[in-house]
Amino acid sequence: MSSTKPRVAFFQRKRRKGQNHSLEQIFEALRDRLSHRFDSTLVLSPFVSSGVVKRLLNTLAAPFNQADINHVTGDINYDNLLLRKKKSVLTIHDCGVL
Repeated sequence: MSSTKPRVAFFQRKRRKGQNHSLEQIFEALRDRLSHRFDSTLVLSPFVSSGVVKRLLNTLAAPFNQADINHVTGDINYDNLLLRKKKSVLTIHDCGVL
């Protein structure tokens, strides 16, 4: 009896040149540590999160990259809008300022 690992899609922002990317490094380490339990895929937004049109295009692209479990993090929380809700996890960072 073989057991297949669940597929997890980690949705992350497209990097901006010259900015800190510690968030991406944290989730890279997480994917490495969980590799024995999950088949993970990194899904980078096609566009930098800037302006209405680029954010809309990122949101429209997200559903085509879904897996068994979807995890959205970073400043692209809007990518979650069109993903399957019961199969998605949304991590919101830096809420302290709120």
